[in-house]
Amino acid sequence: MMFFKKFGLMAAFIGMACTANAQGAFQPVVTVNTSAVTSFELEQRVRMLTVFKTPGDLQEMALEALIEEKLKQQAINSAGLVIQDESLRQAMEDFAGRANLSLDQFLQLLAQQGVAEETMRDFVRIGVTWRDYIRSQFTSKVVITDAQVDRVIAQRGQAATGIEVLLSEIIIPAPPPQAAQAMATARRISQLRSTSAFEAQARRVSALPSKANGGRLGWVPLSNYPPQLHSIFLGLSRGEVTNPLPITNGVALFQLRGVREVSKPRPVPTQIDYASYIVAGGNTPQGLAAARNLFDRTDTCDDLYGAAYGKPDE
Repeated sequence: MMFFKKFGLMAAFIGMACTANAQGAFQPVVTVNTSAVTSFELEQRVRMLTVFKTPGDLQEMALEALIEEKLKQQAINSAGLVIQDESLRQAMEDFAGRANLSLDQFLQLLAQQGVAEETMRDFVRIGVTWRDYIRSQFTSKVVITDAQVDRVIAQRGQAATGIEVLLSEIIIPAPPPQAAQAMATARRISQLRSTSAFEAQARRVSALPSKANGGRLGWVPLSNYPPQLHSIFLGLSRGEVTNPLPITNGVALFQLRGVREVSKPRPVPTQIDYASYIVAGGNTPQGLAAARNLFDRTDTCDDLYGAAYGKPDE
């Protein structure tokens, strides 16, 4: 698993495109696999974050969010998930409702600040569809029994849970003169569904020390892998192999052998990132009712953006 250090995987899945001399709003700023983040998208996201009164370096935050959304969209596309127009419209209306505005009013206010309706639509679409994607991945892999529920209730407050994956790995060396041949070999191996066949290929072509063990790894926390790989691994069925993953001078492949949820000591937080929202009325019945209403309509800090729109900075 330590191949990340040797082959620079942490940065290998995102290809950066130089834009110093790029002309036009739709020139790519960053290329994420085969999808590009354009200068228009980046400018629009910065404008939207400005409208939402988001603190921090908006340029950096916008670019990071757009890269993450491109990766999410690629996983969603692979799963074949599509949100219906009616559902998307309802999600946009719900978002606008957090600012006590109709969707038309909200879009009009955004337009006054130079934010296109398509920008808002894409922002909401990826958020809603990603939640559906995660739900579809876990519901297909996890069967919960009464005994498991009782055990979790007994442990609640004492331990947190995490996901571990059981993988086999192959990295095929692919210096430029051999890149095409290595990719062809990787595509052939990616079609395998037999663990023994994958192990045989690992012993034959892998450049990792694990080749001696057929590429087999032990149980590893999913969080140990780069975030870009999490949805890829969780999208596999047992025995299934990832598509070839290009890395620096190589091609990586993983075969899923198992997924499990495990208990782990609940960590003591050393740093907390949070957003605060002041509700008028304090501890009065009106203030508490307003706070409860806001609580019921929000799940993340992002949900507070709509509620805070048009309110004083404090």
